[in-house]
Amino acid sequence: MARPDIGEKVREAIAETWAVDTRQSGAKVRDRMLKERKVEVPSLRVVQRELGKIRTTARPSPPEEPLRPWLGSNWPQDAEGADFLLGMNFLFGDVPLGGPITEREAKWLAKLRTVFDPRKCVVEVGEDAALEALNILGMCFATARTYALEEQVSKVLGRPPRYVPMNANVSFRPWQSKEQRELYEAAIEEGLFPSLPSIRDFISSKKAVGSWKPSDEAKLSALQGYINQKQGDPEVVAIAKALTAIRAELAARWFGTPAIVIKQKEA
Repeated sequence: MARPDIGEKVREAIAETWAVDTRQSGAKVRDRMLKERKVEVPSLRVVQRELGKIRTTARPSPPEEPLRPWLGSNWPQDAEGADFLLGMNFLFGDVPLGGPITEREAKWLAKLRTVFDPRKCVVEVGEDAALEALNILGMCFATARTYALEEQVSKVLGRPPRYVPMNANVSFRPWQSKEQRELYEAAIEEGLFPSLPSIRDFISSKKAVGSWKPSDEAKLSALQGYINQKQGDPEVVAIAKALTAIRAELAARWFGTPAIVIKQKEA
């Protein structure tokens, strides 16, 4: 009896999940797919079978090198660029988004530095300009990580990189104003391009609590479990807000804040 075909979309999801880290086992790949919930996840046996086929043509890459300030090959030669990467590494290098900033991500951050400039943005009266500065820099960090991840996956799988969602985000610049955000969201609803994953989650209160090494999976899992159980705990919420406020204040001092405008009246 012929085996049922899992479909190209599922097959592609298996390949891309594995390509993020080619040292992963089939069980690890399947666990990640279950967490991401992008497609209907097949059994472990099917995942292992597909990985066997994928490995025959893939080009496994060594683990990503962590950013080494002043020493890495992608470290900027100009003072402003170096200052930018130092600040971004301090603000987001320990956030649990898959590990510290890598050399590949540093390259993309350098390319995106002038695009995600809080000083080129506007917020309405009553909004927290410092927090919005942190949000904008967070978008820069997440976009650079997404570009770097797609670049890595495409090299491992030997296919052209698929930068369309990231390019659209950079082109529309939805972080600069409410009007541009509405245009960007309308274009996604029209199906012109897919949306990026949520890029504000990593500075939410639930992920701003505590300090740990993202590579320490056991510790990260235990801390995340504690946070999930204590979401309503006033003390945990207070710590989270305080840490986010500190990051926002640092972001505002180092990189500037959006201009404040009077809220436009509804027509």
